[in-house]
Amino acid sequence: MSLNNSKPNYHYLDNQADHTWIILSGWATLGMFIVKPIKHSNMLFISDYNPYNLAETVDDWFKRYAITKFSIMGFSLGALWLSQSLNRFDQAKNIVFTGIRSSYTATQIATLKKGLEAGDSSVLYSFWGNCKAFFKNEDPFLRAHTQFEWDYSRLLLGLQYLVTFSFEWPVSGTNITFFHGQLDRIAPLSELTLRENYDFRIIKRSGHICMPVLDDL
Repeated sequence: MSLNNSKPNYHYLDNQADHTWIILSGWATLGMFIVKPIKHSNMLFISDYNPYNLAETVDDWFKRYAITKFSIMGFSLGALWLSQSLNRFDQAKNIVFTGIRSSYTATQIATLKKGLEAGDSSVLYSFWGNCKAFFKNEDPFLRAHTQFEWDYSRLLLGLQYLVTFSFEWPVSGTNITFFHGQLDRIAPLSELTLRENYDFRIIKRSGHICMPVLDDL
């Protein structure tokens, strides 16, 4: 696991469509594992990024992949960042938030922070185990995440961002949808007291990674 990656990880699926879903992954997760495949849209997954300077790369997303018509989804850390950056995406057809939590405390992320600072990768395995409601060691999710060269310095910045900022609930609109796993252990449903004001869809028997179906939006 590297300390030296200089750019966010971009993964683009070209389905020869005129519409693109932009997927902002969460902390220490790869975008292609947090949502089900979309048949009639291109997909741009953005993972392993520094949330403090992510806004500086937005224009590059659209130019590099010739994106004109688009929708955007933020998961967990990505949803937190998106909630504070909605003015950049006012042309989006759909805006989706998944795996949100109103806020995190320093105590809640202390074990992850301490482990990363010590170079202890076992804290990541524990975190990944909590991301899914049901987890098997041979899961392709685990294999891909352990093989990826995570940038620990960026992961630490992500944790800092999570405890520094709170989720900004957007003005409710017809193009805004929330998805949340019924069994989410990282962002429990019981803590989301404002969800009644929105199109908030609970995915049964799912955890923090709830794999929403975006084709239907």
